[in-house]
Amino acid sequence: MFSSLGWGEIVLLLIVALFVFGPDRLPGIAKDASGALKKVRGFVTGAREQIRDELGDDFADLDLGSLNPREFVRRQLLDDDPPPLTKRSNGAARSGSGRVSTTKPTSATMTDAGAPAVSRPAPPLRTAGETPPYDADAT
Repeated sequence: MFSSLGWGEIVLLLIVALFVFGPDRLPGIAKDASGALKKVRGFVTGAREQIRDELGDDFADLDLGSLNPREFVRRQLLDDDPPPLTKRSNGAARSGSGRVSTTKPTSATMTDAGAPAVSRPAPPLRTAGETPPYDADAT
């Protein structure tokens, strides 16, 4: 969290605190801040012990670092698993490696609700000089 905070910034914060709070109140504020930090550490330690007691052996399998969104994205980006199949414009499934699957797409696919999916014909392709349609209400 404070990995980008260097010594220069810390000294600057201390000087600002000295001017804002004054030399008389600064030791008391530092003492109160350290007491609050100790309380927070105690709460976190107590919560961790309570989770460990309630989960038992499953706590060893619980990786709290994997719940961090940055770690999740990093793991997904650096994972060596093959990418999922993607649809090509002609309906054939294509993997990330460029191989085309041999399975034929079914004509009557079902949606999650159980109703057959409605397929619409693809819009016609435009020529090189033709401009795309413009809808003034949509912009």
